[in-house]
Amino acid sequence: MARLDVEGDALVVRPAWWEKIAVRRAAVTVPLQAVTGVSVQEDWWRALRGSPVRGRSFSVPEYRCLGVWQHRDGQDFVAIAPRRGPVVQVDLHSPSDPRSPARPGPSPHPGPSPQQPAAAAFARIAVTTPQAQDVVAAIRAALRRRAEARPGRHPPDDASRVII
Repeated sequence: MARLDVEGDALVVRPAWWEKIAVRRAAVTVPLQAVTGVSVQEDWWRALRGSPVRGRSFSVPEYRCLGVWQHRDGQDFVAIAPRRGPVVQVDLHSPSDPRSPARPGPSPHPGPSPQQPAAAAFARIAVTTPQAQDVVAAIRAALRRRAEARPGRHPPDDASRVII
């Protein structure tokens, strides 16, 4: 099963070795700044929307949904195993999200400005994990630490990597 890690200012999904082969992707990394919401879905199908993208996903109904799923609002990355536990659902700012602010041309400053949330390649990440409540708590704690940190100040070394 895939796992979610919070590493510094990023949220990383690490699929199991066979899942990496199936979805042709070693990991999915998104900036914490792109996270708009995180929740637990007890019913796996509530986190799933759209349909699998051919060649970049793997799906066996009622058993496993992996990879990239396309829907009218963009794409989601899912690693869902029904009957294996609840799903952690992470909603993100995506480039195709109409609520995301427009980004005119290249900025003279590297990275997103504080006023504009970072855009992620996906609109949502959904991962099955038996410890869903702990994972959500760890992500929310990382978001709080990030919000409390002043610009230019780095979190302590022991808080910069949280393995879930």
